[in-house]
Amino acid sequence: MIDLSQDPKRRNVLQDMIALGKERRAVLQDMFASDNLKLNLGCGAKRFHKADFLNIDCSRTCDPDFVFNVEKDFWPFEADSVIEILADNLLEHLEDLVFVMNEAWRVTKSNGSFWFRVPAVDRFEMVEDKDHRATGSKQSMKVIMWGAFRDPTHRTFFCQETMDYWQHDHPTHRDYGRPAYGFLPWHVTTEVFHNPRNGLFFYDVRQVPIK
Repeated sequence: MIDLSQDPKRRNVLQDMIALGKERRAVLQDMFASDNLKLNLGCGAKRFHKADFLNIDCSRTCDPDFVFNVEKDFWPFEADSVIEILADNLLEHLEDLVFVMNEAWRVTKSNGSFWFRVPAVDRFEMVEDKDHRATGSKQSMKVIMWGAFRDPTHRTFFCQETMDYWQHDHPTHRDYGRPAYGFLPWHVTTEVFHNPRNGLFFYDVRQVPIK
């Protein structure tokens, strides 16, 4: 494991690989050598780690490949060096979204992508109200935005229009996202994911940097 949490400056990742186990170090060296670097941000517990990605987290307890804070430390990777970034249920826990988006933009190749999943606060489903005493109707609207709001560690919330702030050709990016907040431009594609197990809705977002 490489701990960058105490060093906010960018460091040479390859020079630090001696801290990793031999087998894992060989995998990452091949990744760098093939010019095919992939990042799994906020990797969390070992069961969520991805073998062909560089697993990154701010906590050393989950045994990531690298320890650093993605919203406070400059990312230790060269510009245009990463082909793919994953962030599954991470961004809602962060506060400095401008810094994270812009660091992702800096390190992602022009033909690379940044995929993330976040809870949606503006999606709902119709469910049957069997006794319909409260509504007088057999159906009632069940708002499942609680999936985003119930977690006390969530700091940022996403609706469909949130991504307009860094969507390169959207007026919101032109008028506010770039000049007021400093978001760099991405081409954004958004899909809605509905988890049938808990009824929650998420946004699956894939974006490509415009350079």
